[in-house]
Amino acid sequence: MPSLNIFKIGGSLFTSESYYKNVKTLLHQYQDDVNILICGGGLPVQQIRQFQKQFNLSDAECHHNSMLAMDRNTRHLCEHLKVSISETWHQLISQIKQAPATPRWFGFAVTQFVLEQDPQLPPPRLPESWNTTSDSIAARIASLLKARLIVAKSTSPTSNNLSLLANQGYVDNHFPVAAASISSVTFVDLLD
Repeated sequence: MPSLNIFKIGGSLFTSESYYKNVKTLLHQYQDDVNILICGGGLPVQQIRQFQKQFNLSDAECHHNSMLAMDRNTRHLCEHLKVSISETWHQLISQIKQAPATPRWFGFAVTQFVLEQDPQLPPPRLPESWNTTSDSIAARIASLLKARLIVAKSTSPTSNNLSLLANQGYVDNHFPVAAASISSVTFVDLLD
């Protein structure tokens, strides 16, 4: 029986010249599993943070727009890898159930899940603020699906302590809560 993995691919990695090569190398290591890809928002989310200060936007509005940037990056990566993307939670569950024992890859656009499904599911729910970024969204999904979580970033972590990593800004503030029930969380430096 193949394992189920959630891959959170850092949005900042999109600026690297070796981005696609490094992502493919990472994914190849899990080719016998069922794998779901979620990308971070990267540069567009940094711009949203600046716009919030400049135009006094609400956290909820910025949170929503950040997820749209994440989904755009996930679609872009999936197009490049020539893999499908699930747009809804129900579609994602269906794809997981249909996944064969052979390699299976697909992306997940998270906006609909976070806005509509997450509030209806058991806690801990995702806060609509900067305390929740793509790291916690991926962790929430991995927790609900009882999947392993692989977080690819542009630097290595300084510790395995999730609270310390949140305090250092390596992951968002909600991540230790969102990842608390995940049996396997792995951080990968994709630029290494």
